[in-house]
Amino acid sequence: MRDTIGFDLNEENARATLQNCASPDTGKIKHFYQAANGTELNQAFQDIARNIESLALTK
Repeated sequence: MRDTIGFDLNEENARATLQNCASPDTGKIKHFYQAANGTELNQAFQDIARNIESLALTK
């Protein structure tokens, strides 16, 4: 799983590159976040932390 966050991106190429580096979104789980301000950036990190906490290792 690869998550990326773009902060205050003004270039389409930068956004596309980060989105391409992220794992594909699956269902409710996002892997690419685009934050325009500190509140959105904080929310992106919180979402990523919740996703990590919900991972389960199986054998």
